[in-house]
Amino acid sequence: MTNQEWIDKYHFGKLSEKERQLFEEKLKGEEAFAHEVKIYLQMKEAFQLREVQRLEEERMRKNKRKKIAIILSLFVILTLCILALFYFKSTNANKFPSDEMFAEAFQAKPASDILTNNNDIIEPVSNGLNLTDKNKLIEALQEYQRGNHQKAIDAFSTLINENKAVAQALLYRGMVFTQIKEYKKAETDFKNAEANGGNQTDLRMEATWNLGLVLMKQQKTDAAKVEFNRLVNIPEYADRVNKILSKL
Repeated sequence: MTNQEWIDKYHFGKLSEKERQLFEEKLKGEEAFAHEVKIYLQMKEAFQLREVQRLEEERMRKNKRKKIAIILSLFVILTLCILALFYFKSTNANKFPSDEMFAEAFQAKPASDILTNNNDIIEPVSNGLNLTDKNKLIEALQEYQRGNHQKAIDAFSTLINENKAVAQALLYRGMVFTQIKEYKKAETDFKNAEANGGNQTDLRMEATWNLGLVLMKQQKTDAAKVEFNRLVNIPEYADRVNKILSKL
């Protein structure tokens, strides 16, 4: 048995009674052995201390990782909550007034009504159109009624460029743009329809109503209110306008 094995067994209490007595006699009688035992035990203690420190450091690292994981989890949860709240508010904002309310308010006038009602705001005769130009307007309206949006836009644009039935063409091109959700273009057309309406009061009021709707749809609330307030005393629009204004 080597001295190191002997010291280990003595240190851990694994020697027999006789072996222990011999060890202690050697420890007392031999200075070199006593020194070796002392150094060995000090090294053993230092090693054990380092091991304890290592285990403690490992425990602290694990706890730190757990804390970081918890903090990251909380951060992710908080971020998701904020994003969800933002999305909820954004979604609600985009729906105010609701799409259903806008759809109910925006009602494009059917071409069949336009072509048969002599008192309608779009009546071509009121602009002194000749038969050819009147037919162009009718064709544009028919494309509009069929849902051929691009063809209708092109036909109305031709009339506008030829300076024929400009206000009517602007109004209905604006309605087509509204239907295909090009609200900025619709806004421009309705403004121009108002400006070109002349003494066609009904046409200008219809343009004002639709302008208010597309402004509202674009979240331009203050501008929409201005347009709607111009119609609050007009019997044909009063109920619809007041209903919307109460929501803005």
